[in-house]
Amino acid sequence: MRFLQFDKDKLADVFLFEAERNYTMVYYHNGHRDVYSLPLKRFHEFLLNEPSFVRIHKSYLVNRRYIKAIARDHIQLHNGQFLPVARRKKLIGESKH
Repeated sequence: MRFLQFDKDKLADVFLFEAERNYTMVYYHNGHRDVYSLPLKRFHEFLLNEPSFVRIHKSYLVNRRYIKAIARDHIQLHNGQFLPVARRKKLIGESKH
């Protein structure tokens, strides 16, 4: 578990931030995973000026580069994983399937 500030230089390798109560799991495209003792809200605030990241759900912050398909209520990542999209979230390019 990490208590240190997130290294912004690693952003290109991150495909997903996932909330786990007051912790955030950070998943990298190489299969590596880090756990930070910060809520997802802090990462979202940190990445507000990063257009490649989008908050699709209260539990997920996704790197757009790793989205394979977008539907109304879910997305599919390049690794085949499906994630829900909150009803209030509208993604650009929603007809990307």
